[in-house]
Amino acid sequence: MAGGRVGGRMGGRIRWVVPGSPAGRAGVRRGECVLSVNGFPVTDLIDYRYLTAEPRAELEICDAGGAVRRVRLRREPGEDLGLDFDRPVFGPIRRCSNRCLFCFVDQLPPGLRDSLYVKDDDYRLSFLNSTFITLTNLRPADWSRLERLRLSPLYVSVHTTSPSLRARLLGNPRAARLFEHLARLDRAGIDLHLQVVLCPGLNDGRELDRTLDDLGRIGPRLLSVAVVPVGLTRHRSGLYPLKPFDARAAEAAIHQVERWARIWRRRGVRGRVWASDELYCLAGLAVPPARHYGLYPQVENGVGLVRRFLDGWSAYRRCAGPVAGAVPPAAGRSRRVAVVTAPLAAPVLAPVVEALGAASRPAGTELELVGVENRLLGETVTVAGLLCGSDLERALAGRRDLCEVLLPAVALDGAASRPSGRGGGRAAGAALGRARFLDGMKLQDLQRRLGVPVRAVEPTAAALAEALVGPGREGR
Repeated sequence: MAGGRVGGRMGGRIRWVVPGSPAGRAGVRRGECVLSVNGFPVTDLIDYRYLTAEPRAELEICDAGGAVRRVRLRREPGEDLGLDFDRPVFGPIRRCSNRCLFCFVDQLPPGLRDSLYVKDDDYRLSFLNSTFITLTNLRPADWSRLERLRLSPLYVSVHTTSPSLRARLLGNPRAARLFEHLARLDRAGIDLHLQVVLCPGLNDGRELDRTLDDLGRIGPRLLSVAVVPVGLTRHRSGLYPLKPFDARAAEAAIHQVERWARIWRRRGVRGRVWASDELYCLAGLAVPPARHYGLYPQVENGVGLVRRFLDGWSAYRRCAGPVAGAVPPAAGRSRRVAVVTAPLAAPVLAPVVEALGAASRPAGTELELVGVENRLLGETVTVAGLLCGSDLERALAGRRDLCEVLLPAVALDGAASRPSGRGGGRAAGAALGRARFLDGMKLQDLQRRLGVPVRAVEPTAAALAEALVGPGREGR
């Protein structure tokens, strides 16, 4: 449930109250709902942040029993009120009205987490969470709010600048009005991050040339463009016959994007265009250096994540000195730890795991990198964020030689929804304990079935190293 409903009114359900914060001192409690601020209803985090910008705020709070009260809060300059909400949108999210030829949701088998089947296309989530929207379902009131509040930047899925082809790709005639919509956002002073999901035989080749030529001319509000390969599962019966990328096609796309990046620089275009990490990995090519990615504005879209991981590992080694040995096993017994990832990330992780393993052997710890094939969705799905509990169980079942399993936290639905601020650690641990893989299996269930401890680790080299050597043992 995105929020709480009281007498037909929606509110934001509180999942955490920071101890010692203005809200905490006023007795606001986890599980209650914020219905209004200073008499104005709140429908999402945008309303909440806008209405609580002043030092004083009066919140209308509803408790679990339905009782409503008003709470007056005062904060110091720069101080946060201390509330964290279940969801950024307190009411229903805006659903997608398109029928995209490459829609990933249409390729999912039954029986997965319910939230995976929700097709969102909500401008509020684009502003708040950097999710991509198509601009095909904006109502007059939405445009008015965008322009009035100047919700910038927005993340927009373009795919092609050909009106007819975009309408075909998205299965929606309104998709042909892309330039009209982009021009309106430009007049509103809204910056743009764009993406192109590349489908071989449809919007690649000459069509991609046309798209990048057009996008390079739309003006200074363009900040970035990411070109990413289409994601295909094995569950495509009755859907449009799309082809997956192979190494040759991925390399050709990279060279094409890099050529347009040079053209844009010569033209003086402010925005940057990048090929995604997945294309480099598929082609077997090294990712560019950090200066290529600027401030990494599309890292959540898989652009620059590999470079940031590799540079993070280099920085960790410089700061920590020689990599410390792992925590010695009890009673002199050997300790074998499996570091699990998806096939695409395995070559990236390999040198890191090898270096950590070499330093850990004298302490009795052996490290093993395990690449897990995604049989639930198909072998063409090779990213860590889509690892399934059933596939992990299959790959590791019966491994009595293991004493621990480390897996990427991005594969769990609780990884991106942890409370922030002081005192959030306990709630974060509880949320991760309840976290599920996309097939619905809980982390604790996987641990029980394997019979060994399983830990979720954030996707950084430092987090992996510290998970293996223990906090405070990095050589500092």
